[in-house]
Amino acid sequence: MMNRKLSLNVVLILFSISLLVLPLAVSQLYQTYENHQTSPNPIAEPTEWIDEFIEVDQSWPSKEWLKNLDEIAREEQLHIDVILQNGTTYYHHRPADQSVDQTLEVSYKYSIVQSSSVVATLYYSQPSSPLYVTTASNDSAALTLILFTIVFLLLLFLWYVHMHTVKPLQTLNDALMNITKQKDNPPPIHSHIKEVNELTEAFTSMNRNLQRLQNERSQLEHDRDRFMSSIVHDLRTPLFSLKGYLEGITTGVVETEDKKAHYLSKSLRQAWRMDHLLTLLSNYNRSLYLTKHIQTTRTPIIPLINELIESLDYPINDKQLMIVTKIESYTLSLHQELMHQALENVLTNAIRYSPSNGTIKIEGFSDDQHYVLRITDEGPGIQSSKLAEIFKPLVQGDESRNTYTHIGLGLAISQQNIASHGGQIAAYNSEHAGATFVITLPLFKNY
Repeated sequence: MMNRKLSLNVVLILFSISLLVLPLAVSQLYQTYENHQTSPNPIAEPTEWIDEFIEVDQSWPSKEWLKNLDEIAREEQLHIDVILQNGTTYYHHRPADQSVDQTLEVSYKYSIVQSSSVVATLYYSQPSSPLYVTTASNDSAALTLILFTIVFLLLLFLWYVHMHTVKPLQTLNDALMNITKQKDNPPPIHSHIKEVNELTEAFTSMNRNLQRLQNERSQLEHDRDRFMSSIVHDLRTPLFSLKGYLEGITTGVVETEDKKAHYLSKSLRQAWRMDHLLTLLSNYNRSLYLTKHIQTTRTPIIPLINELIESLDYPINDKQLMIVTKIESYTLSLHQELMHQALENVLTNAIRYSPSNGTIKIEGFSDDQHYVLRITDEGPGIQSSKLAEIFKPLVQGDESRNTYTHIGLGLAISQQNIASHGGQIAAYNSEHAGATFVITLPLFKNY
């Protein structure tokens, strides 16, 4: 069953209508019930009462008829006269406490018929005071019933407002206080009022987002601490070695020129290592900035790959590697610097871990929605447990794929740059040997 919510305006309108209509309806039902439950009243309903006396049978005048008429006259304090056709007064009654000059509010004259012939005339008068008392009594009962209905509706409305407006708002307030105190999650809140329910849903969504942001902040703080520790460690190691070599030269520990040259060579190597680490940090920070302010241009993929291979010509020739390319021609919307850096890091990773005289395959092809680049090396592969985390900063795939100059930022930069283009990168271990990196980029067919 559909659980519909009512707007607060609708609830107020319905309550206002009920406050006007229900008391009147209840009063009308009460009066109808009273009319059906009571016998004809000689004051409130004179016509119905007279009908019982103006149709008489052959036994009239009778003592029983006269007795009934007298009982009603005395009980209701009525002024009644019955005059025969010859002018004789057959019955006369005037209330004992009614003065002669008292105003008669209503007077009636009826003919008493016997066998279709008028045999007498009944004069009937209602004094004003009994009628007023009876009417006031009826009005008082109806007014009491109306007031009771109004009070009942007010209490019902207040209960409804408390249960579906005040109580949910109090729960929301308590939940907000718990959030400021970083306590447990708030309990679920339900209301039939549309606005309150929408407010509750907005609060629940806000609370979920706050929890997500808090978890992300905790993770970022953890990554930041780990990042700083790793950077400090990786910079301190070559700095410590450089300091030792220079102290050996300056303090005279190293005496021969050959040994001094050897120490200077090692010092220069450590300086280059620190420069490489700082360059990686600089590239990482620059990548973070550019991915937030990315501007793409139409870029053919084949010239980009050829330029990339040429820029890495020295390490490729140094290990006598063979680069095999099979690239489908296509033009993509790319930020050339970011994409060149991303592909360079992936290809450098493949060169670094490929054996001498090995082969690196670069394939590129398109499907209906994406352009796919696949780079495969013949190195030792990646530890299976680290395949899902290899693109996180400072995560290194495998001890056998690490060198002293690598701190785990290259693939993180690649993943970041590719994601800024709406693409994805994933790593797999090849069936025989080596690792395969698959880069998926969205197609732009409106060229």
